[in-house]
Parts: sequence; structure tokens; C-alpha cells
Amino acid sequence: MLTPYLLDSTVVPSAGTSGVDALQWASPIFKLCATTHTSVIINQIPFMTPSEHLLLKAVEETTREVCRVTTKMWAVGVMSGLDTLFLIEPNGEHNVAQIMDDWKQDIQKLMSWLDWSIWIKCRPACGPEEMCYLPTWPVNDPRPRHPRLPLWDPRNTMDALEEVDYLADRVGHPSEGSAIADAFGFIGTPTEEWRKPQPKCIRRLSPYGF
Repeated sequence: MLTPYLLDSTVVPSAGTSGVDALQWASPIFKLCATTHTSVIINQIPFMTPSEHLLLKAVEETTREVCRVTTKMWAVGVMSGLDTLFLIEPNGEHNVAQIMDDWKQDIQKLMSWLDWSIWIKCRPACGPEEMCYLPTWPVNDPRPRHPRLPLWDPRNTMDALEEVDYLADRVGHPSEGSAIADAFGFIGTPTEEWRKPQPKCIRRLSPYGF
């Protein structure tokens, strides 16, 4: 899950390292995991409505917590000599059963914190370089696009219906040529999949299609 965020500069300390330093080395990986998928729209914050800003904040906080928990679990595994990519000589015998029990508790706490009412997964399971994706509005919305409108100016007079139409058009589709539109444009979601969306495996990083 964290493979796309591993850095060539990652240096794992010796197995005897303890305290905060034992996991501090994984911080850059956590930060990359937590910001990769929202960094492309950060510069749009000044143009966002309060609702859009709230949605961005919710996505950022959710991604941060998911990445925090999974990075911690992975780093503990590395320091215990359980990772095949970062091989270190463990400092004594580790209780693998206890580590797995701790991981289970971490996942249960994360799921409780997320409090999602529905959980889905791809069948068959996605590969190491893939993630499970569910077609989500507005990305690849099959409806035809409308001409882009100029940024809303509060000095302009606009009745309620016009304002609703403006906001709907603004958030309905990623703009042509934007990083989001270009990245997700490879997925190619047919209209039928919007009626009955089904999870499918895509690449973890742009370009997302195969």
C-alpha cells in the first residue's frame, strides 16, 4: 500500500534504536502518502467556496489518519525485520503474534474512527502498484461539459437560480487541462458504471489507467 511513497533517500536505523527515533525515519513517507492526492489542488483554495474548502479539509484529514496508521504499522514491521525490501537484522526475537495483534487493534481503531457505513473491496484483490477505485462524481462524470464560466464576483448581481446554475457548473467537472482532469481522464468510466458503480483496480499514481 505504501510502495508508491517509498523514497530512495529512506534510511532505516539499526534494530537497536528505541523511542521516538525508532519510527521517526518513516516521517517523509507518511507526509508523501498524506499529501500526494490533494497537493495538486491546494493552489485553488483562494477560489473555493466554503463547502469546497470543507470537503478538501475532510479529505485531507481522512487521508492523513489513514496514512498515519498504515505508515506506523509498516515501520514497526520493518524495525522487526519483517519487510523484504528493507532488510535489517532484528535485535533479538520479536513476538510476531503480538505484532499482528497490535496491527489488528490499530486497524480496528482506524475503522472505528472513520465510521464509514459501507466498506467495499476489489475482487480479485489489487496488486502492489494498484488501488481499489470506485467511480466517484465529479471525476469522469459522463454528462456533457458546459462552457466554463468566469470566477464569481460578489459585486455582480445574480438571482438565486442563476447562482445555483453557476455553482453546479463550477463543481460539476474538473476543468479541461487541469491536473485532476488529465490524471483521471485515463480511467474511462462508461455511463453504465455511474448507474451501478463497481470497484476496480487502477494505478496508485498518475496516469491512473493501464
